[in-house]
Amino acid sequence: KKGDGDSMAESVPETDYTTRPFSELSSGQQTSTSSEWGYSQSPKADPEPVTAKKGMKLGGSSKKQQIMDKFVSEDNLAPLSAKGNDTSGKAMTPATAAAPVATHPVSLLLEEKVAVTMNREGALELMEIKGTMALVANGDEFSKCKVILAGAKNPLFTYQTHPKVDKKAYEKENILCLKDKNKGFPKGKLGILRWSMNTQDDSQVPISINCWPEDEDGNMNVNVEFNAEGDMELHNVQISIPLGTSNPPEIVSMDTGSHKHNRTNEVLIWDIELIDGQNKTSSLEFNVAQDDADAFFPISVSFGSTHLKAGLDVANILSSENDAPIQFGLAKMLVTDSYQVV
Repeated sequence: KKGDGDSMAESVPETDYTTRPFSELSSGQQTSTSSEWGYSQSPKADPEPVTAKKGMKLGGSSKKQQIMDKFVSEDNLAPLSAKGNDTSGKAMTPATAAAPVATHPVSLLLEEKVAVTMNREGALELMEIKGTMALVANGDEFSKCKVILAGAKNPLFTYQTHPKVDKKAYEKENILCLKDKNKGFPKGKLGILRWSMNTQDDSQVPISINCWPEDEDGNMNVNVEFNAEGDMELHNVQISIPLGTSNPPEIVSMDTGSHKHNRTNEVLIWDIELIDGQNKTSSLEFNVAQDDADAFFPISVSFGSTHLKAGLDVANILSSENDAPIQFGLAKMLVTDSYQVV
């Protein structure tokens, strides 16, 4: 393991996200796409056909679907939104295909990974978030730059700058720049700031899950309910409920989303495209041939969001030499690392 004194040129590790992360598009000076922040999605094993909530039209042009359609990339690329007047950016779809790279003078990725363990009573046992800000200077003429931060930092987090970043400028002026103003950032994808948080405060979890299995003459009636906390929008939410049997469940009711039964893995998957202020609480009820209440745990949850719990944002990027503004691309994302009800 390398220490804090290692070279600034060390790259931030790439990650293959299987949780279908969602990247933000924000207004800016210039917008294009880049495979720099691309993702791939692991294949699912033999799922049965998706069944939507009664009265829900799959593939229809609902308001929420129209919102999501804005983030569909023609080139299967992850988005890098930029600050400027051109808002023609396209967002990613989970894909593995490489594509030509379109770059900004400077690109930034703000990423958080959240790990949560809750018990069956719905109480939080542990929540951990780790975040990184990575910078890419796409040309020597843009490497001498400084990042002007915005937003109110969450006091629950601890923050640490790279050893070669000016810590005083960060703490006093909310600026990320090199200590040596005569040098520029090295080439490559570089982590310049990281942050972390551990808590057992239930109010901090993005979404909580309650599962109530009840025995009914050798079968189980199961109610699963989610409650979204705060004002975060959660995208591509997937709640995976183990069944302990390949027998298909009988769906009694479902407030929102769609469901599918994976017979091979003996899992019922509840998919919700978007959780926001309109559907912060919903439930799914089903019956299944099962006599063991423990069979329905652990429940796994995955989702993506553009809302960072640390509260960080980027206001501008300026030249370290003359304070001239530099166009930049920005992507923010929070994704699940491990999120379970045990």
